[in-house]
Amino acid sequence: MTGNNLTFKGDTTRRFLLCDLDAQMEKPEEREFSRNLEAYIKEHRAEIVIAGLVMLRAYFLAADKPRINSYASFEDWSFLIRGTLVWCSLPDPYESKAEIEENDPVREGHILVIEAWKSAFGNKPVKAEDVLNPDAGSHGLVDALNMAVSFKGKKLSPREVGYWLRGKNGVLINGMCFRKVGGNTKSTKWAVETR
Repeated sequence: MTGNNLTFKGDTTRRFLLCDLDAQMEKPEEREFSRNLEAYIKEHRAEIVIAGLVMLRAYFLAADKPRINSYASFEDWSFLIRGTLVWCSLPDPYESKAEIEENDPVREGHILVIEAWKSAFGNKPVKAEDVLNPDAGSHGLVDALNMAVSFKGKKLSPREVGYWLRGKNGVLINGMCFRKVGGNTKSTKWAVETR
């Protein structure tokens, strides 16, 4: 997939890596190249494939494989392809994940809400309806929820906040998570738990 200044959000952030091509010019579409890359690859395909297979085979047989963290759901790719690149002293493609996560609007909204909640209520369990009460001293929290829940100008309801909180229940972010306290929907309270 290609695009300019792409933003990934939510669960998609774990499914992408970035490859940033910067032509360092205002109109990259007007670049001229010394060779036709498509024609070159077709003409030299055998050499290129052999070189790639030699790299993979050498890595597979190497005793000095780099220790790299696992990449959940993509373990085989991480071990073989990513491992080979790192072993060949090339940049680790996994490092682009930090930029993807930093620019994730869903993660950013979650951080804003959990920090504003902690500031307004500490670890005290609170009902979703109380969060929206302007007398509760949670104006910053309401603003954060408006951004995170994304209702574009519509007034938030306790039900919408409750749905959002259910989706974040136990999801750890910056060492904190929301925890459901209480049983049925009417008495459900939510608290920030620090780990």
